Amino acid sequence: MRELRVQTFLIKLRALLRDRRKRGFVLLPLLLVVLILVVWIQIASWPVEEPPGALVWLKCPACDFFGEMQVVDLSDGSYRCLKCKAKLGYPRKCNKCSYEYVELPQPIVFAKDATKAQKFAQLEDARRCPNCGSTDNCTISLAH
Repeated sequence: MRELRVQTFLIKLRALLRDRRKRGFVLLPLLLVVLILVVWIQIASWPVEEPPGALVWLKCPACDFFGEMQVVDLSDGSYRCLKCKAKLGYPRKCNKCSYEYVELPQPIVFAKDATKAQKFAQLEDARRCPNCGSTDNCTISLAH
């Protein structure tokens, strides 16, 4: 039954394409649909430009403003609180004593002759909890 419908459709289509007067009425809409599909595919494949940096949660140590911002380099000090204009930092929480604090990024200068172990120890010291001194801490977000 279905094959009969397809064959009937193909026979009618061939008859329309053979008739010069009706050929334009068949081919023009088909070409228009193909053109629209090609344009739509081209537009859909354009790359989406994303802003530079990462989307991170920041907190103000002065007024406790808490928000998500697009950050390229937080250590340059250009990211300021929207309320009080203080420097923003990473909201952190100590997993040992549950103390919440703001970690302001500080540039770390390594000695020229420092080994990898000394550099990692210096980085670990910079991430210590100001309350208990533990290095077991994590970044806080709204979901946290």
